[in-house]
Amino acid sequence: MIIQAFLLAALILLPNPGSELPFIGIIGRTLELIGVTMLIFAIINLRHSLTVLPTPTKSGKLQIYGMYRYIRHPMYSAVIILSFGLAITSGWYLKYLLTLTLVILLNYKARYEEYL
Repeated sequence: MIIQAFLLAALILLPNPGSELPFIGIIGRTLELIGVTMLIFAIINLRHSLTVLPTPTKSGKLQIYGMYRYIRHPMYSAVIILSFGLAITSGWYLKYLLTLTLVILLNYKARYEEYL
């Protein structure tokens, strides 16, 4: 959890040199917007089952409505899309590396959740 927060904070707060090609910036910003929108809807869909830990809450139920009807892990998908958008917009290899690390971490976290 702490590693995930650190990676997201680094992606957002590190300097953003920006891409030299304007259409690359448009693609990145579009992915950022899609990621944030998906994240908001996923949080709304989870409601009272929302937790920062990979273990479900005691009162939580398996979500099969909203985005969860079509995507197995919409919050993780949203964070990954947002991260790729941030990396593309920055054009900085370090942000791509942070995004890759986040993908690996979220994949591990999703597998752990499904095991429970």
